[in-house]
Amino acid sequence: MQDRALSPRDIDAKVDALVGAPLGCAFMLIAAHSGLSPAAAASPAASMRIASVACSEMEIWRMNHANAMKYALAKGPGLRPLARAVLEHPASDWWFAPVMRDAQLRAADKYGDPDEAPTPSNFIIPEFEPLRRVGFDDRPYGGLYTSTLLDGMTSLFAEVDDRTTDLAIHFQHPIVCWKMRARGDARVYEINGPMDWHALCLRYPARGIAGPPHETELHRLSPLTRLDPDAPVDEDSFLTLDWAAAMNDWDGVHLTLGGLLTADKVRVASAAGWTMFRFWNIEQTLWLRWAFDGVDRLPDHHKADAPSDLNLRFPNIRGGVPLRAS
Repeated sequence: MQDRALSPRDIDAKVDALVGAPLGCAFMLIAAHSGLSPAAAASPAASMRIASVACSEMEIWRMNHANAMKYALAKGPGLRPLARAVLEHPASDWWFAPVMRDAQLRAADKYGDPDEAPTPSNFIIPEFEPLRRVGFDDRPYGGLYTSTLLDGMTSLFAEVDDRTTDLAIHFQHPIVCWKMRARGDARVYEINGPMDWHALCLRYPARGIAGPPHETELHRLSPLTRLDPDAPVDEDSFLTLDWAAAMNDWDGVHLTLGGLLTADKVRVASAAGWTMFRFWNIEQTLWLRWAFDGVDRLPDHHKADAPSDLNLRFPNIRGGVPLRAS
């Protein structure tokens, strides 16, 4: 593991961010409801799986989404001690750490050729049309996605093994994968929270579509930070990222696990418009151009490789109130 990534002041800020974000609250609720100690919740493999279940519980398409969001955010203040204990544990140091360039894993999805190793020649240049909601996603088509390999687990493995969200439908066991070694000079933008995403969109702005009426109504449940008191938050002021412009300056964009937990479904508004990070689901790096000096085939990942000793549970709620166990 790395040297301590967070100072005491950093931890104070990260605790505030975790308990103020829907996904961060859901993570801590699952850890508490499942009886996990801070050390257990902080461990890489467990934290990846907890985050995966939290993403599922906070999905915007769930019928009880509004109740789950309200409940999680209401419980946020009471989760501060657990959030602090988890962040103070050395096992969580990687949560907000820069991309680990020698520990990136690329998995082959079931729609491609599993025997085709990633190479510069088959790298797909990213394309993005901000006014077309492809897959309800703010990411471009193309590029190359990796997730960090720690203790034999990645966020992608956790998602596919537990089949928690729709991302899992793109992969099947055994998962063919490669270890990618990113060049030391590759320029990687780090997303450690909602402000990082907002700043990136302000630097390379594109007008996006926030969603159909059902979704935009639910957006109003999401926490909002106004950097300007008169910042607009109407649907016409929604900002996303001009990926083509960002590619001029960056080789990749890394969403840390901490960034996922603190940024997902959190709105930030300034004079230029408002942003909301969404639909990334896992810790990952989107590579906008080929930036690797090594590719090694790894053993296939089987679901049986995943730990099975965690019984992760989100509180069973109705109308924002926990139900009694039957």
